[in-house]
Amino acid sequence: MNRINLIVLSAIFLLTSTAFSVEYKDNLRRVNYEFSVGGTSITPQENVNDFKKNRADYAANKFEDSYYVILQFYAKPSDEDVHEMRQYIHLIKPITKNTFYVSIPTNISQRKLKKFNVRAIVPISSEMKLDQEIKEELEAGTEKLAGYVVVSKGFTKEFVLEAAEELNIKYSSEIYRATYDMHHLEFQEQELKELIAQPWVLAIRKGL
Repeated sequence: MNRINLIVLSAIFLLTSTAFSVEYKDNLRRVNYEFSVGGTSITPQENVNDFKKNRADYAANKFEDSYYVILQFYAKPSDEDVHEMRQYIHLIKPITKNTFYVSIPTNISQRKLKKFNVRAIVPISSEMKLDQEIKEELEAGTEKLAGYVVVSKGFTKEFVLEAAEELNIKYSSEIYRATYDMHHLEFQEQELKELIAQPWVLAIRKGL
């Protein structure tokens, strides 16, 4: 290969790489990072680089050696990505195609989060856990409330039953999904406040 051909090929490669990079960044900009939980729309800021110094923000979502939080990726993870990350990131329930309720080890590194294309780690507040219908019932002064408590598959019926008994909450029934379960509980306002403070409770929904 003569020098001219080499220069031409190098120029073509550079132009192609630049075009791909621009297209990739444009595609990322077109992704909608807004999602809604608890009747509130959220567009989280990129914060993986600050995860280590801001771990205190996730203290209320810590149960044993895991954080139960919302994780947002730059793009929807492929099946291969999901398989590779499962040792470090457990996808529990999707919110949007690139946003999930998850559990992650408390000692997970920022390097690992970046490797799996994580954009943001969002702590789950008590306000975010309640769906709009239950909030409206609380505002209306409804005394007897009920809802489906969403938990990771790792929390058994026996675990939830015991927790409900400790909080004087009536357990009604359960629905099993592939990666999460929903337990129907009956409670009053004070009991609800104690329930949503539990880090293993991801959400409480009025209906299915």
